[in-house]
Amino acid sequence: GKMNKLLIAFGLIILFVALPCASQEFDPY
Repeated sequence: GKMNKLLIAFGLIILFVALPCASQEFDPY
């Protein structure tokens, strides 16, 4: 339904925002 697509879109946004932040934490520089 509409809610499902909203949750999926929200999850994807969180992934694209969280992944660079997480990789920066593990980055030695």
